[in-house]
Amino acid sequence: MARRLKVRSNPDLVAAHTAGSVVHLLHPLVHDRHGMIAFGLPSYWAFHFQLGTENAKRLQAVHRRVLALDPGSSKIRAIHDEALLLTAYDAGSAMVSNAVRAVQHLAHEVEVVFATPLRSVTAEDRAREAASLFTDRAVHADPDYQGLAELVAIRDAIEHPKAENTNNPTEWDRVPLAWLLSGRRPAAWQRFDLWFGRLATEWVTVHKSRERTFEVGVRRGIASEHPTKKPPADDRT
Repeated sequence: MARRLKVRSNPDLVAAHTAGSVVHLLHPLVHDRHGMIAFGLPSYWAFHFQLGTENAKRLQAVHRRVLALDPGSSKIRAIHDEALLLTAYDAGSAMVSNAVRAVQHLAHEVEVVFATPLRSVTAEDRAREAASLFTDRAVHADPDYQGLAELVAIRDAIEHPKAENTNNPTEWDRVPLAWLLSGRRPAAWQRFDLWFGRLATEWVTVHKSRERTFEVGVRRGIASEHPTKKPPADDRT
């Protein structure tokens, strides 16, 4: 259970704020050893989209290394370097997972802004339901929507291993690592990138148009009553 926040009023910390001053909303937490920390609430969907993009680039670098292998007389590029496979699997897992998370978090932001809880659960269904709140465009009819569906399928196969998605030479593209090392991966990511980019751009425009003035109740001059310590001299936190 989370430790209760302990704060007190400190008049010495009260500062005057003129009209139009920028106010930052911070989320608090308590570090067991070092006291209170607070952070500004980020746009989580943007975080996940950036992480997915970065890992797609990592995977592309792995792909270049794979294509540099000599196919030899068998005309097969055999990968015996498990470190290379680990890098591919790590980057690929992060890519597909963050893509799905980006969709889920954007959908959540929409339901918060519109104060309308979404009934759907899966990323694909929540994307369609959330989009219906701010656009008349059928996002699932977008020609690049299939990119999301393909990434979701690979994410599901990674998280729910079965015989047919761990070793399946006949339907090799159902095996995540095989799919990640194939030409299917960059094509699917490109389609998702285009589809999500359009959706996110449209949402940001609508979100800004809904900006409004509102009042919040605040306590000024707040200080933490949790003890603070100097930063650790080593890696221990």
